[in-house]
Amino acid sequence: MHDFHQLLEGRLRGRVAWLGLGNEDLGDDAAGMILAARLAASIPAPHAVLLAGTAPERYLRELREERFGTV
Repeated sequence: MHDFHQLLEGRLRGRVAWLGLGNEDLGDDAAGMILAARLAASIPAPHAVLLAGTAPERYLRELREERFGTV
């Protein structure tokens, strides 16, 4: 886990938006949504977790306007 943390620290810049993708009605296709929901409980501000489901395009405006450094 320590190596993964170091890898992320070296790659993530500025405010980070984690985007959860997947279809919760299709079992393993919901993995992205489940992970994002769990992350949301531990991600501090000013970072964000967006549960986009099967329509990430709905979040394009928010992602652009909030000026995240990494998505």
